[in-house]
Amino acid sequence: MTRSRGKQLYYFTTSYPWGMGFTWKANELVYLREYFDCVTVVPYCYEDNFHSPKPLPEGVSAVEPLFREGTPKIELRTALEIIDRHAGYYATELARKRPFSNRAQLGAWLGASIQTSRLLRHPVIRRIMNAPDPDTSLCFFWGRGACDFLPFVDKRRFRSVIVRFHRYDLFEDENSGYMPYRRQLLESTTIAAPSSEKGVRHLRSLYPDLTKSIRLARLGVPRLPELAMSSDGVLRVLSCSFVTPRKRVDLIADALREVRFPVHWTHVGDGPDMKALRAQVARLPSNVETYLPGNVAADELFKFYQQRPVDVFVNVSTSEGIAMTILECLSAGVPVFATDVGGSSEVVDQTVGLLLPADVTARQLAAELERFHALPTSEKRLRREAAVRRHRERSDVEVLTRELARQLLEPGA
Repeated sequence: MTRSRGKQLYYFTTSYPWGMGFTWKANELVYLREYFDCVTVVPYCYEDNFHSPKPLPEGVSAVEPLFREGTPKIELRTALEIIDRHAGYYATELARKRPFSNRAQLGAWLGASIQTSRLLRHPVIRRIMNAPDPDTSLCFFWGRGACDFLPFVDKRRFRSVIVRFHRYDLFEDENSGYMPYRRQLLESTTIAAPSSEKGVRHLRSLYPDLTKSIRLARLGVPRLPELAMSSDGVLRVLSCSFVTPRKRVDLIADALREVRFPVHWTHVGDGPDMKALRAQVARLPSNVETYLPGNVAADELFKFYQQRPVDVFVNVSTSEGIAMTILECLSAGVPVFATDVGGSSEVVDQTVGLLLPADVTARQLAAELERFHALPTSEKRLRREAAVRRHRERSDVEVLTRELARQLLEPGA
């Protein structure tokens, strides 16, 4: 049977391939390229990387980022001049949502309005808008940013318009309770595609009249070689994230203060709380060894993991979409402990590790790590085998991307 193909796909990103991370998008593009004659990546901004875009998969091209920075500082008078051209659109949202009493919400409305006006003036966006093609598809990462111009586009003039949603662009409680122009955006898409079932339920509960166009589109990772497990009685714990309050890396350090068996903890990642974390780690007892290398390039990360055994991956964030680091570890056969936030419960449970309470304490985490450490090797191997199966069932990038391509080419199916 001949595979259906599209002529053009515009793949909008926050910063990839210029950004510092998100190389997992290359995994999707490898497969999407098979379904389109031309695939063009459109980054929103440089994200502090102005010189070294990452190599793109063969047959995929990219335009220069639309803007130097994501959220420029603009004086109020200048902002009002920028949004003047479509003032009626912006004023209608302001009157309908009335964010006047909340400074953060009012700022969100103004920022989104300026962002939309900037996009509508940009020559790349104008070219796409002014030359629509019924055999062209638009795919957006994420539900804030480059997609903000969509309410000014007739989606029927394209083959499909898919907007992917994850966390910060999806849940109102991550944004002072207000997502500007959310209904207008959803009505402008062929498919609104959260990465988790929780995200799907959330959007459908708020917009029941749009239920049919809100569909799950999970994120995926490749099938990775399995990582080794320890055989010397030391529990080797891995974590990987920014060091910020939301990620609660300090909670892992607090938990390790409570354990009495040999532990080696590796945390990959840096951030504003790194200095405090290093001071905290320096006070851990002698049975706990640590390695905090800071940032590791995304395309080198798995090679870094392979340099040492890994027994359990720990993520204790206060909020998530579905963390790619969790999916990568499952693919590599590593059991995962993760807090029950966002979509983590859709991939993590007791068969592949442990789903922790969202408000887990250091003492609770320490107790669970001790229980895991005491398991027979045969039980640990069962969890590692289950982790690999879980990846194949729910987060295999090839399977998921081919389904995404089908929805791009046959959005009504």
